[in-house]
Amino acid sequence: MQIISRIPQPAGTTFENIRDWFIAMRDSGLLFHPEDDPADIVRIDSGEQLFTDTEVVELRALLDRFFTAQEEGVCEAGYPVFMDALGLSRFAEVDTAMPSLGTRSDAELQ
Repeated sequence: MQIISRIPQPAGTTFENIRDWFIAMRDSGLLFHPEDDPADIVRIDSGEQLFTDTEVVELRALLDRFFTAQEEGVCEAGYPVFMDALGLSRFAEVDTAMPSLGTRSDAELQ
């Protein structure tokens, strides 16, 4: 039996690929800070581990690839996605060419 992963697969390790991966993680409800160990991420509502052991291994490998390719650019790629997820898009430099990153107006944030 083949197990289907919940972890989106990036198209590559460019800044844009990593940004798109963060967007896919956000859209899947799996967004977490890349400097955190995925094994330490828990669901707020239940306190249960968010990722399975298999997913933790997969995420660690992906993050290792990302940081090897982009170093601090990994956090920079994720920043506008995190700000958007928190409803703080106005504090991030959001690339308007990112159609999948829904931005909110200042009026909506007040």
